[in-house]
Amino acid sequence: MKKIIILGVVLFIGCYFNKNENYYIAKKSFDNFDNILSPQEYSNTIHFYMDKKGFWRSKNDSLVNIKIPYRGDFFSFSNSFKNQNPGNETGTLSRYISVYENGVQTEIYYELDKVVINSTLYLNPIYIIFLNYDRLVIKSELYSSKGSLIKESDKNFLQQIRRVLE
Repeated sequence: MKKIIILGVVLFIGCYFNKNENYYIAKKSFDNFDNILSPQEYSNTIHFYMDKKGFWRSKNDSLVNIKIPYRGDFFSFSNSFKNQNPGNETGTLSRYISVYENGVQTEIYYELDKVVINSTLYLNPIYIIFLNYDRLVIKSELYSSKGSLIKESDKNFLQQIRRVLE
């Protein structure tokens, strides 16, 4: 009986930390925000381009593997999110980090100034979006500033999608 209880506690703790692993990765990135890229590395991102297959490449044609930080972004909430969660404005200021692996944007970390969910105000929550190779959302997660999972979805439930006409 003792072994079963110990095993249960170990599994619970393992699942708890595994669930918040995404938060800790994003939080560590935001804690190191100003040192993610040197000024030279950041200036080199201007030369990135998308090839015919839709992969991001550097100036020397290598597939991009990089985290790029952005500050002062206006994060626009979707109308459906605002309607379901009164108390939110059109959007909020954020910092965000785009993660590229093998030429594909695979993750986006947002640190939002504030968001209201179910009448609860969260200051500095972290919103993470996971993308597949077609840049479609696989999953999104919203965490409090302390790392508690507020909501997860298989959609980008928080943000207004910006469409570009081709």
